[in-house]
Amino acid sequence: MLKSIKRSFKYFLIFIGILIMIPMILYPLLRQPEIQTLIIRRITRYFSQELKSTISVGKTELIFFNKLSLEDVLIKDKNHDTLVYTKKLTATIRKINAENREFTLGRVSLLNPVFSLITDSTGLLNLNWYLDLLRQQEKGSTLTPVKIQINHTDIRNASFSLINRTAAAGGEAIDFNNLRIRDVNGILEDFSIMNDTTSFSIYNLSFRESGGFNVLRMNSDFHLADHNIYITSAFINCDSSVLNI
Repeated sequence: MLKSIKRSFKYFLIFIGILIMIPMILYPLLRQPEIQTLIIRRITRYFSQELKSTISVGKTELIFFNKLSLEDVLIKDKNHDTLVYTKKLTATIRKINAENREFTLGRVSLLNPVFSLITDSTGLLNLNWYLDLLRQQEKGSTLTPVKIQINHTDIRNASFSLINRTAAAGGEAIDFNNLRIRDVNGILEDFSIMNDTTSFSIYNLSFRESGGFNVLRMNSDFHLADHNIYITSAFINCDSSVLNI
């Protein structure tokens, strides 16, 4: 009897040892950028197939499980036009609550990002296409809506396009149906995606518009809801004028 207990205790210690050793073995492997990149590529490949679009990431590095670095991040829309691209993205992970579907990032840095809002020939905005997919998955489901928050974002040398392919070419100095902005630098705070609303505030934003309109500094609140874009409480310091809207 005693011998049997000793044998069982020995096996139990071996089992506990294995449980301890597995994380110790896997942790150095998971710290390797090559392994992390492989895992992320498999995940993005799965979502690309599900969405019938393109989501890809180049090099990936997770540091101490709360700081993420990504290179060559690309998200295309259903027409295979670029929605988002950034040369490098670094982010501090503040909160991941899978049960409540809440994801919060602290400080995010974007280097050479490209962001294009394109309304296609059917009148559908590409960003709304992704948001509609989320709503379709949640429709009739007991799951709570996905909530994404980013506290602070530094934007460096970005480009932005606002294109409406259903509109005729305009003759205005600034064509808001074919708006192209470059050399964008600034700070974005309180970014939030909840239900059908995307909102954030921008500070110290500067950029050059392709038609020659230059902004030295801009502060504003931004909302995208019900397929409409709202800019409120805007302060714009241009080359030769100051606007309060």
